[in-house]
Amino acid sequence: MKHTIQRKEQGTHVLSTAILNISIMCLTIMNASPIVYSLTPDEIPRGSSKITPDAGTCGLKEFPGPTLANCTVPISAGLPDHRGNWSNKETGHWEFIEQCGDRYIVTAPGRNGLYCIHDFVHADGSYKNGVKDYNAALFPRCFPIRATGNFEGNCMKMKVLSFSGATRCLLEDDSLEFYNIMIGTQILTRTDEHEY
Repeated sequence: MKHTIQRKEQGTHVLSTAILNISIMCLTIMNASPIVYSLTPDEIPRGSSKITPDAGTCGLKEFPGPTLANCTVPISAGLPDHRGNWSNKETGHWEFIEQCGDRYIVTAPGRNGLYCIHDFVHADGSYKNGVKDYNAALFPRCFPIRATGNFEGNCMKMKVLSFSGATRCLLEDDSLEFYNIMIGTQILTRTDEHEY
């Protein structure tokens, strides 16, 4: 009988300790920072300038925020670092560039206050991994564009067929020379003005 009482007391003590430990773990988790998952460039879905694939119009009504926020892969060796917010105060042009591995995304305002995401899943010069999106200058009309993207030195070059559609080159003074076939060339500087 004495052994039975001791076992019950030990069992109650073990159960109480387990419940206390679980309670402490729950409180710790509730007060901890949110869990952030690290992803590779290929695990993050391709960005698009359409809200849904079957949407009748193109362009996002609000800036979508970073696409690669949880991507922890460093920029591929030998590639320039174009990441950040870039703007030209004279022209009012600004854009947000993200990089992870050899993935390269430009998010920027297009026509009629709508935003575009041009996502080069891999900047390897192929159409398969290049931009599959819409011309931001024609928003809300959905005019498809398919473009390759590849790095040459400090430049990221976007080509449509054999034409240079856009080029972004990091200059020695840490500014970005931006060329677009529709708007010409301008110099962009890093800014915190549109920090996301």
